[in-house]
Amino acid sequence: MRLFKSSYYRIKLLIFLSILAFGLTGMTMLAKYNRSQMVSSFDTMYADRLIPASEIFHLSNLLYERSRMMENFRRNGDPGGVRLQLESNRHQMDSILHAYEQTYLVDEETRHIPVYKKSLAAYLDLENEIIHSGNQNYAELNNLLEKVYDELLVLGDIQLEVGRELARGHDSINGSMRLLDMLQTTLLLTLALLIIVLIHDYRSSVPRIPQGKPRLN
Repeated sequence: MRLFKSSYYRIKLLIFLSILAFGLTGMTMLAKYNRSQMVSSFDTMYADRLIPASEIFHLSNLLYERSRMMENFRRNGDPGGVRLQLESNRHQMDSILHAYEQTYLVDEETRHIPVYKKSLAAYLDLENEIIHSGNQNYAELNNLLEKVYDELLVLGDIQLEVGRELARGHDSINGSMRLLDMLQTTLLLTLALLIIVLIHDYRSSVPRIPQGKPRLN
């Protein structure tokens, strides 16, 4: 077949090559978008999941330290000393909670953070009452402490669940990118083979100048 001798086949060829070019361009843009989404998912996992998980851990640790301070106060007294320690502890907790609230919060976190704050406020009120008024209701204080811990556990579980969702999204993007890579490779091979065929067909269509020995007059 001589493609270059037929305008019909030249038009068909032009259309096919245009489709290949647009297809490759579209796949390249989609692959670029998927890569940007993957980078974004990693950034989100770090900034909005790993950091909050670390902050929740620190809040739990500070809460534990606070309970130890109150236990020492129950045994040894010294309200002045424990007030300074608790004030420093409270300042750290407020700073961590504020930083946590600046991250992206899912709906579950938006619902549970106020519950955590309410439980913590109830604990702190009773704690303050025990220090200043001599109230000895440590059993109730421990019950309130458990409620605060429970809310921190809920917030921690939310980080795990959202992290799993991000991981599933990452797997989906990764699978899509592998499929795009296969399609791009197939199209590039098709284009390369077509170019080889066209070069061969073009060379075949060019009339050859017969070569012979020149006559000498």
